[in-house]
Amino acid sequence: MAADARRSLSPAGRLLVGLTGVSGAAVVVLSIATLFSVEVPPAWIGFSLLTFVTGFFTLKIPSIDALLSVSEIFAFSCVLLFGPEMGALTVAVDSLLLSYRARHSIPQTIFNFGNLTLSVWLSGRLFFMAAGVQPLFTEPTASNELIAPIVLLAAAYFSVNSGLTATVIALES
Repeated sequence: MAADARRSLSPAGRLLVGLTGVSGAAVVVLSIATLFSVEVPPAWIGFSLLTFVTGFFTLKIPSIDALLSVSEIFAFSCVLLFGPEMGALTVAVDSLLLSYRARHSIPQTIFNFGNLTLSVWLSGRLFFMAAGVQPLFTEPTASNELIAPIVLLAAAYFSVNSGLTATVIALES
């Protein structure tokens, strides 16, 4: 979302921001329930901390008003190793930290939180459905069997993320 989105977002844009945020919050609730229903390896905390720390390292793309975070590498690792719910929790917290550091407005924070959480969770679910495996920390799998599902993971993540972002930008008046 652009920096002036809080002043120029149409009613449809505000609705999209709200629905995205609520959907992201629902994924977080589901993910927390999963956290308490399965045995999560302590390594997940380490990968999550790496995600948060590397969130300080961002890459500015000169042609667009956006930053890419190096933390996505560890966020995707969380998804692959520990499952989409653990990846979603990691990204949810990371999105809030990134928004705080960037001093985003409340609508920007809500949208980024929901967008990133949904994007990671949905793409992670697709990965595990396509791969037919369990989280890789518990059940290692030959890497050649994961190439197509990883491509699907990346394509789904960037499609959902970019699609929601492009839609909210289009709804700015």
